[in-house]
Amino acid sequence: MGRLNSDKGGLQLALPIAMKQGAVRRILLAAAIGLLLTLACGTEMADKSDPPRYAQALVNEAVERYERDGRDKTLAYYNSQASQDGEWYVFVYDDTGEIIARFDRKFVGQNFNRELREDSNGYAYGPEMLTATESGKWVSYVFENPGANNALTPKHTWTVRRDDLFFGAGWYEGIK
Repeated sequence: MGRLNSDKGGLQLALPIAMKQGAVRRILLAAAIGLLLTLACGTEMADKSDPPRYAQALVNEAVERYERDGRDKTLAYYNSQASQDGEWYVFVYDDTGEIIARFDRKFVGQNFNRELREDSNGYAYGPEMLTATESGKWVSYVFENPGANNALTPKHTWTVRRDDLFFGAGWYEGIK
């Protein structure tokens, strides 16, 4: 198999090149599998008990879906009930502020510069939502919580811009 080589003042095991290459291949394969599992898990790696991180993971997943599947399929998914998980959901709005995708269709067509400009406390969160960049932005306001019979609840939304679209998801205070 191998032989001991001591010609340079130290002992060294000389392994056949094929064995070394096989070991390198196994290491690279294990690293690639680890990376793929990390990427594939998306929101599974973020825990709902950490709401800020989970909201960011939902938005990252939405942006990845958009880049992978395109605009039409992405909007169709986020306009469906399948995209909602209790108080957790992604919504999409365009660069004019109009909501173009949300599981609860009553908000589709409403605009952050008009109907959704201010929350119940008078805070103008709508225009703030339109200042998000590709790096993302947190915006906090009061909004209807679908997980609590639409009660007005403080909400913290992570929103990211991609092209002419904004992807948002957030959490409501008091929800575990």
